[in-house]
Amino acid sequence: MPTATPRPEPQEQILAAAPASLDERDIPPGGGWDEGWTVPDPDGDPPPELAGLTSAELDELYPPKTPPVEFGPAGLLPRDGSGHGSGFADGGALDALAPGVALAGFADDAHARLGALTDDELIGVLRGWQRQVSWAQARKLAAIAELARRRPAEGTAAASPGRFPRNLSEFVADEVALALTLTGRAAGLELSLAIDLAYLPATAATLEAGRIDLTRARMIADAVSGLEPAHAAAVEAAVLAEAPAMTSGQLRAAVASAVLAADPDAARRDREERLAEARVECWTDPTGTANLVGRDLPSAQTLAADKRLCQVARAWKKQGAVGGMDLLRARAYLALLLGHDVDVPPPDLLPAGSAPTPGPAATPGPAPTPGPAATPPATAPGAGPTATPAGNTPDPAATAGRDSQQLPPGLRRPDPGAGAVGPLAGSVHLTVPLGTLLGLSDAPGDAAGYGSLDPDTARILACAAAGHGAARWHVTVTGPDGQALAHGTARRGTQTSPGGGWTVTVTAEPITTGDCDHHNREPGYRPSPALQQLIRARSSTCTASGCRNPAVGCDLDHTVPYDEHGLTCECNLGPLCRYHHRMKQAQGWKLHQPAPGVMTWITPAGRHYFTAPTRHPT
Repeated sequence: MPTATPRPEPQEQILAAAPASLDERDIPPGGGWDEGWTVPDPDGDPPPELAGLTSAELDELYPPKTPPVEFGPAGLLPRDGSGHGSGFADGGALDALAPGVALAGFADDAHARLGALTDDELIGVLRGWQRQVSWAQARKLAAIAELARRRPAEGTAAASPGRFPRNLSEFVADEVALALTLTGRAAGLELSLAIDLAYLPATAATLEAGRIDLTRARMIADAVSGLEPAHAAAVEAAVLAEAPAMTSGQLRAAVASAVLAADPDAARRDREERLAEARVECWTDPTGTANLVGRDLPSAQTLAADKRLCQVARAWKKQGAVGGMDLLRARAYLALLLGHDVDVPPPDLLPAGSAPTPGPAATPGPAPTPGPAATPPATAPGAGPTATPAGNTPDPAATAGRDSQQLPPGLRRPDPGAGAVGPLAGSVHLTVPLGTLLGLSDAPGDAAGYGSLDPDTARILACAAAGHGAARWHVTVTGPDGQALAHGTARRGTQTSPGGGWTVTVTAEPITTGDCDHHNREPGYRPSPALQQLIRARSSTCTASGCRNPAVGCDLDHTVPYDEHGLTCECNLGPLCRYHHRMKQAQGWKLHQPAPGVMTWITPAGRHYFTAPTRHPT
């Protein structure tokens, strides 16, 4: 391979000039410019991480003309005077060195010998990396803002350099999400902050200088987002000088005070805007627990609801419930939302063998919900079947007599009060391995739009779904890797004997993998229900990268449009939520399906991102 001599980097120029500003005391003990703290030799071999690059590639990394790098008051901050150390020690020049390539080089050298540093020096290195993080985050956000400047909405004129178009493309955040492997919401927050900081140059500069962190920068940007530019500048001027020495709590209070001083009506406007965005969020934790949180709710009702939870928890405590107030409030929260009786504590919160002690009623409350009813076992052809029950909108005729159904042999009924729920009315799409459903294995299940379920939770929800007369069962046959191979609808027969199981018969249609022979091709635009089921069994969510919208609520999109001779076939259909359906059609975006269920998304920047068929639990 041809060798090349790298041109001097900005860091090299900085370090070469550094001895003029640093004295011997600033060189970390145990080393010198030639011992562990070396200046890279511009005439030597390239660093190991660059050894595999060609001469042309190195030329791209080291442009012929390197802009001059300022080293002095703007690049090397004076000692802070609080100590008399050197290097990264308290009072040393490196302890206050501004973030950038020079600090990165010194901190990286220190990282290689952390064990030899004194505690004082170690704290200096920690502070240095914190400044570097803020510097890098500021520059990342600047890159996001520049991307936004280049993405006008369709029908909007491009902006002049350094300015934003009048209207941005609504899919800029999706391009950021794909590039950084973020959720759409997280990428939207990054984009919003990047644009806000472009209009808050003082806050952006303070972040880039490493004097505040990203949390504090976001706090300021969020607080002034609804203000006029002059008012926003006044808030910046009021808080930025002291912000580096404040905790996030102190800064939040200072910003709120500054906003009120600059624009007394701002708090009212912000409250009204946030109330219009009230929502309830639900997500899982890796431990198998879950979270249900209300956001931007009315204060008065929220405080009253909080006191209501305390009232129920205290009443349960007097009746002998075991556990702290946090646990009792959490269980009361769920009981009230589910319409359960809260006059007495759930049985699993009482000591074994005890009954609730008579006490004041917590609330009139509805009658207890009937316990879970039967869960049908399923038999399916092939290995690795996955049973998918879906509880739908209740049908009064269909639900008649459901309370008399019996639990089939082999299935464990959930313990009362320990998470059991009544028959589910509404749409809940579960995917549960047959072995888990029968209690023969502990493989996890899955709930569409929610995530993985531990086996006990999967069985509880399957029992609840089966207990509703309107429930429908589908069976997906999977391979060892969890990819869907076939799909069918289960027909529930009559019970063979009192307390006996249900007979389930499944006829499964193969799902195409690899090359498509078009055996399921259909002549019309709209796919038949049978073809729809195959597509949604193959891809259980929207096929856009990172999107978790359940396929059952998505459009079945023709990858190649039907009116452009696209086939209504497994190899040309895929679930897309309405948002990503529109993104596929937006200017600069492209979507290909090189194999059935394999999607290639191409962004306006020309980057390719791939999604594959769903891997079901097995």
